[in-house]
Amino acid sequence: MKNLVLSTDSYKITHPFQYPENMTYMHDYIESRGGLYGYVKFFGLQYYLMEYLTKKITNEMIDEAKEICELHGLPFFEEGWRYIVEKLDGKLPLRIRTVPEGSVVKNHNVLVTVESTDKNVPWIVGWVETLLLKVWYPITVATFSYKAKQIIKYFLEETSDNVESELKFKLHDFGYRGVSSEESAGIGGMAHLTNFYGTDTLNALVFARKYYDEKIAAYSVPASEHSTMTSWTQKFEKEAYENMLDKFPKGIVSIVLDSYNFFNAVENIIGKELREKILARDGMVTIRPDSGDAITNILFALESLEKNFGYTINSKGYKVINKVRILQGDGINEDTIWDIYKSLKDNKYSAENVTLGCGGSLLQGNEKSSINRDTHKFAMKCSCIKIGNEVRDVYKNPVTDKGKVSKKGRLDLIKNKNGEFETVNISDLPENQYHEDSVMECVFENGKILKTYTFEEVRKNVDIPINVLIRPRFGDFLYSDYEINIIRNEIKMFREAGVDGIVAGVLTKDGKIDIENMEKFILEAKGIPVTFHRAFDVCKNPISAFYQLKKLGVNTILTSGQAENCLKGKKLLKDLVGLSNEDNEKKTEILVGAGLNRKNIKEIISFTGASNFHFSAKKIKQSEMLYRKENVNMGLKEFSEFEILETDENLVREMSEYLQEIFG
Repeated sequence: MKNLVLSTDSYKITHPFQYPENMTYMHDYIESRGGLYGYVKFFGLQYYLMEYLTKKITNEMIDEAKEICELHGLPFFEEGWRYIVEKLDGKLPLRIRTVPEGSVVKNHNVLVTVESTDKNVPWIVGWVETLLLKVWYPITVATFSYKAKQIIKYFLEETSDNVESELKFKLHDFGYRGVSSEESAGIGGMAHLTNFYGTDTLNALVFARKYYDEKIAAYSVPASEHSTMTSWTQKFEKEAYENMLDKFPKGIVSIVLDSYNFFNAVENIIGKELREKILARDGMVTIRPDSGDAITNILFALESLEKNFGYTINSKGYKVINKVRILQGDGINEDTIWDIYKSLKDNKYSAENVTLGCGGSLLQGNEKSSINRDTHKFAMKCSCIKIGNEVRDVYKNPVTDKGKVSKKGRLDLIKNKNGEFETVNISDLPENQYHEDSVMECVFENGKILKTYTFEEVRKNVDIPINVLIRPRFGDFLYSDYEINIIRNEIKMFREAGVDGIVAGVLTKDGKIDIENMEKFILEAKGIPVTFHRAFDVCKNPISAFYQLKKLGVNTILTSGQAENCLKGKKLLKDLVGLSNEDNEKKTEILVGAGLNRKNIKEIISFTGASNFHFSAKKIKQSEMLYRKENVNMGLKEFSEFEILETDENLVREMSEYLQEIFG
């Protein structure tokens, strides 16, 4: 059995002697202090809780730890550990709260809080830092995989008719042999599968089954390696491939083709000698280049396969090869993922023609990718203690490195009025109370796991798209150069933070679309969808504006039909929806908004033919202020200072259910 007493750094052995003698409470937190993308996908703590923290401390553990520590040259705090065994039945007196697993959270926000629950051993919080901070590993893998998913999703949305079904299997885990341990394979492999459904890391399936109640988390297909091909020798290369087709007559089969001459294998053996067998086969054949320049190999293969197997053109105008696909499993990282799929799009091939496999860079990192604690600058820090009955907010603030300034106080995580995660200080609340809008859940307390997540829940927790409205001020939509730069900088910031889309708009002084600056916004978005907001409703010529925005590549236009509300603007909305439906290859969607409610939406749908709706679901919440100075206004006289607008969850739910009834 693992000795939890020794699952810590040496220097922590003496820390119980170093804290103030009358300390009765301690609070730590885990966060990403910056890093690669501006956000992280939280996953994996449940494994560490189940595997380690639920184990009881025993006297045998203490005896072993005492002996080792004293031989190591360190005094051991035996009294405290014996107290845990004798008075607490060996259960760790900790309360651990976390953001839901699967959540994508911007950096510099609390992800985990750890609190002591027994005034006699508060130092136990610091002791478990070494173990708990290892959560950096599954989080970092999950985040890299999530980022890859966003890139692939963008190109599928641009070039494929089968986005959802294709996306699940577009990045396959080949990293088992490249990790440092079986445990890493299980944890990291699982982390990848929070985003995708393809893996060759069997231990990931074992871990997902054991720790996240997932019967089977991912899938694979019969696939060759070089030894199974070269064992036939070059003389019988064709027979080696043919054997794969014969032994696996149904479903997907993957064949590596670069053992000798990749170009000959594609053009002649696959494209000519085995063509009829492949066409007659019940299932797709995937060919795998495994060396050389990826884009050169892929484009050569696609051109050859197109000629020999034919293709169809999908509704978006991109070619889909018949019967054969390509699996690129060499040299895959964030940059090459973008470059590969961009080259496909530029050459009018759908992204569904190529699947990617990722090995060491996915689970372990290599010279071009980083998988370590500092990839996202993870840290666990003490932020609050209690001395007797006095609560003290504590923090570090080194003048030598402001990047290591830590947070202070008891901490919690909420969703602010903009729907974004925000860390808040709750030191004014009792130890067992938390913010009324907290999104964190207590997952562990006093040796017991209180909340678990299934793999299905983890996968669902991230699937809410976030589109950020960027508008530097109230008023018109004619912006100065300074304001344009603000918008561009914020687009860049939110893009790097991992949002799903940008909402922005700008007009010229004569009421036309400011094409020059919209081009800058779209360029800054670097592929994530762009919505032109209700600046459209005050432009001079909406029909001309529609075609201009479509030509720019704007994905969506939010509009009320240039009226006070969408009901009054329904005639123009109908015309715009008609224009939108004229071209399915490069469609600019019409998003109907302003004044929508349960009573009028059916009329809007029936009259306009619209299928996309923006719904704020506002309700007025009265201020809880008892003292009110009614004659003082904060600048907007039309708004009461004692009425708060917020989204009504029940209205959103009702509208969602109603739309499901209408559209099925």
